[in-house]
Parts: sequence; structure tokens; C-alpha cells
Amino acid sequence: MPYVAVTLEIPETVYRPGYPVVLDLDIPWHMPIPLFLQEALPAILRRKGLPVPELPEGHFWRLVRLGRMRPLPLLTHTFRGAGVWDGERLRLEAHALPWPPDRFYLEYVRVISSDRGSFVPERIYLAQQQITLGRHDLSRDRFVDVDLSLFPHGRRVSRRHAEIVFEEGHFVLRDLNSRHGTWVNGRPVTVQKAHRLHPGDRVSLGDRLHFVFRDAQRGSPLLTEEDRVRKETSS
Repeated sequence: MPYVAVTLEIPETVYRPGYPVVLDLDIPWHMPIPLFLQEALPAILRRKGLPVPELPEGHFWRLVRLGRMRPLPLLTHTFRGAGVWDGERLRLEAHALPWPPDRFYLEYVRVISSDRGSFVPERIYLAQQQITLGRHDLSRDRFVDVDLSLFPHGRRVSRRHAEIVFEEGHFVLRDLNSRHGTWVNGRPVTVQKAHRLHPGDRVSLGDRLHFVFRDAQRGSPLLTEEDRVRKETSS
């Protein structure tokens, strides 16, 4: 099994003042990032005799890639999918989010048999309130939240193809003037004509890359930030 060697920083803001931790780790390349954060990292800390940091209510762990100061997306699911390479430095952070980071996602629709057996992320988790979909432009040091070149035909999408923004309790999809367009259930989406996503919507980025929007807790109400403040005030 291939591994990736990284340095993980757990800053004193996560533990307590004057108690930062730096770990050199070999992480399986295909390990899902949520699994690492929820199970593998606490086990590593316990083996080293270190306390497992407590997570504030309404927050979730995420990893930030130092140097670029960008979060490692839960979106692409694994360390390989997130493009982590040997020698990178990562930092653990607590991130406030009104919903569990694995609740909403775009499920990849396999359309060619050659997908099978190859590495293709199964899901893009919507674990941020604004997500840009496209392709990294390494020559210009420009990055997107989700690099779609990991998918078959992903090279056909624009560098800044589309974005998903959480607005007024809903995820809204907008095209960013992409070359091959963005579609939902066969209808075009533009900058001016955005689409509010509903569970089961089929999202097409270009003509060959397709996803289905899913809610793992469909039917459960989404606790927005306003709801959370109201709940805390009344209690």
C-alpha cells in the first residue's frame, strides 16, 4: 500500500497555549480524510501518550495545507484525491459549519467502463459554505477547492468552471462563464441564472462529467446559523 509522508502541526490554539504538537506521519494515500480525522489521528495521539483535543460544539476538524493556506477538502475524500505529496506540511484546525461535513455531497456518476478499477473519487463533500469547481493552474499558482482533473474527462472543464454557495439555507450552483457549460437536469445554469440544488438533481459540468446532488440526512431540517443563535439564546 503506498503511503505519503507529511508533517502535521497541531497548533496551541487547538490544545492550549504553549502546547503545540508537530508529528511526522506516513499516511496511506488512499485513506479517506474523514476517516483519518475521526479515527486514525486520535489513535495516533493516544499511542504517543498525547491528549486528544476536544472539538468545540458546532465545529469539525479539517486539515490546512501550509504554504498555500488552503483547506484540504473533505470534498475529494482521500489524501490522493486531495493531491497531497511527500514532504507537505499540514495543520489541524477546528472549522465552524452548520451541518456535518459528510451530510451533503455530489455523487460521481460513472459513465464508462474504464472508470472501474481506477482511482476516481466517489463523492465531492460540500464541507464549505463556498466551493469552486474547476482545475488547478499550477503554472500560475492558482487553485480551486475541487480539482476536477481527477475525474475522467475532467480536463474538459474550465479552470474556474462553477461554484456552489450556501445561501439562505440552500446550496446554489452557478456557472462561472465556463467554456463547455454547466447543466442541472438537462437545463443550462449561468452566472445570472443560478440553480438551487435539491436532492436527486443531476449536475453536469461540461458534456461528459456528471454528478447527483445527495443529502445523507434527507428529510432532516438543516440548522442554519440563525437557528443556532436562536437556540442558544433561548436555552
